[in-house]
Amino acid sequence: MVDEKGNTGDRNTGDGNTGHFNTGYFNTNEPKVRIFNKETEIKRENILFPAYLYFHLVEWVSSKDLSDKQKEEHPDCKILGGWLISYDYKEAVIKNFNKICDKEQAEQTIKLPNFNYEIFEEITGITKEMLDAKRGIITNETNNNLNIEIVINGIKYKRV
Repeated sequence: MVDEKGNTGDRNTGDGNTGHFNTGYFNTNEPKVRIFNKETEIKRENILFPAYLYFHLVEWVSSKDLSDKQKEEHPDCKILGGWLISYDYKEAVIKNFNKICDKEQAEQTIKLPNFNYEIFEEITGITKEMLDAKRGIITNETNNNLNIEIVINGIKYKRV
């Protein structure tokens, strides 16, 4: 299938590309990936991105799960049974990070080629401290910002 720019490959930016993941014009091959503002020797297919980086910018939320404020803002939710909530990029990625990112995915994140905490935070809103917390690394800065709860012999202890 040819798109309106004459591209037959997948995920191209530019015109006339038959290769995949190209930026530019009239390319037939698949380029190496540029990630965190640096070139690599790696193709896209060889990079494993953590699952939390795959998310939706919109989400159907059932009426029973909407806040009172949301119900007030969207009175049609009673008729429709819910509302389609839109998120900006950072809201959506942080929401998914908080929901499904585990230690393994946090480790996978920092092992991405050319990983850079500052660039990652600028784009996603996810800080080094947030990744460290998922990795089980508690620094003084993260320790001061976290509600920590542990269970020992069935008894819950919470940091205050």
